[in-house]
This record gives sequence, C-alpha cells and structure tokens, in this order.
Amino acid sequence: MSEIFAKEIGLDNGFLEVISRLRKELGREPRWPEPVTYKEMNKQAPSPILSSALMIAHLEKTDPDYIRMLQRKIRRKSKR
Repeated sequence: MSEIFAKEIGLDNGFLEVISRLRKELGREPRWPEPVTYKEMNKQAPSPILSSALMIAHLEKTDPDYIRMLQRKIRRKSKR
C-alpha cells in the first residue's frame, strides 16, 4: 500500500527506499506463502528440493545480485 499510495499519503523517498530494501530481504526468505496451506488441504507439502529450486528461480528473476553473491561464496568454498 505504501508504494501504491506513496504520493497521496506524502511518503518521502527515504521511506520508500527502506520499503524497497525490506521487500528485497523478504524476497530472500525461503518461504512460499499460500492462501490455504497444504496441511489445511490434507496434502503433503512439496519436497525441500522442489521448494529450493523454486526459490532459486524466484531469486534469479527478482534479485540477480544476490544469486551472483551466493555463487561467489560457493566458488570460494569449493576452492578450499
């Protein structure tokens, strides 16, 4: 709401930058919010491998800098 109505409610750019950083941090969390949970539907949740793959695909689209940073960390660890 703050991003949509920023002008109408008089939010400054500093506040919107904080909101943008928060959105990016939340996007990095390994979660998949759903309107109805698998448990409520008596269904088994997706495997951790599938969930991880979907999270990586999401981050590649929304936060490529974070993916590049993770790749550098992995390369450093594999050289040890």
